[in-house]
Amino acid sequence: MLNLKSVVRLGLAGSLSVAAMCAAHAQVTFTLSGPGPNSQNVTVSNNGGAGEGTVTGPYLATINGVQNIPIFCTDLTHNINFGGGYTALTTYRVTDVAAAKPVGGGYYKGGLASAITGGDFGSTFVTNSATAAQRASEVAWLADNYLLATTATFSNNASGDTNLANNESGVSLAIWNIIQNGVNGGVTSDHANFNTLATYYENQSALHSSYKSTTVSFIQAPMDANGGHLQDFIAIYPVPEPSIFVTGLSMFGITGIGLVRGRRRSARKAA
Repeated sequence: MLNLKSVVRLGLAGSLSVAAMCAAHAQVTFTLSGPGPNSQNVTVSNNGGAGEGTVTGPYLATINGVQNIPIFCTDLTHNINFGGGYTALTTYRVTDVAAAKPVGGGYYKGGLASAITGGDFGSTFVTNSATAAQRASEVAWLADNYLLATTATFSNNASGDTNLANNESGVSLAIWNIIQNGVNGGVTSDHANFNTLATYYENQSALHSSYKSTTVSFIQAPMDANGGHLQDFIAIYPVPEPSIFVTGLSMFGITGIGLVRGRRRSARKAA
């Protein structure tokens, strides 16, 4: 009789060998399903700009056939479309800064740090004393600690708020802030408590700027046939057992999402 772990292994075996999973990067199939059960609609402003509607907290994706995998969006600059299937380059060394995007577009040849170095965040990107590798390390630490978190995980935050959805929103804001502006940057929400939580998680992550992770991967999902207009995500990979997500997802259904615009910016980039 197969247990859940065996099922997951069989699901991955068709597309990734053990050797490939241990390599620096590998091709995966990746489909965005929609917002996760604890995601929340908010208005976010970046560096004091006009507010734009977005979704905080983990989204859900199907990765190599395994459904309902929580992922964090790392990219405020681009729009995303739910329901599209992509072949995405997953970089296991999330702090790799080997190379930026090749001339003419396409995938980055490294992890999140490579994308930050490549400046794929438009005119809103602001540099400070935190290097791209340090920012990627901080984001990797946040993902490792909070992407699969439970309410108990958040019991010691500064505000005393143990609401899972609120804290996941705070982590999302912290990730966007670190990437866009470095620690204590200018990404803010119209939900005041999310900002308080975000500041807490930014400050915590700053203590882990040399953190190394073997489980957090950087996923680039192209929005067009030429591999341009990339939307970036982070996930725990190899994919965890589906049983981790069953409780949270049992009360959540995704219906009629179709192609939904999940990320909007006032200064949109051309695809």
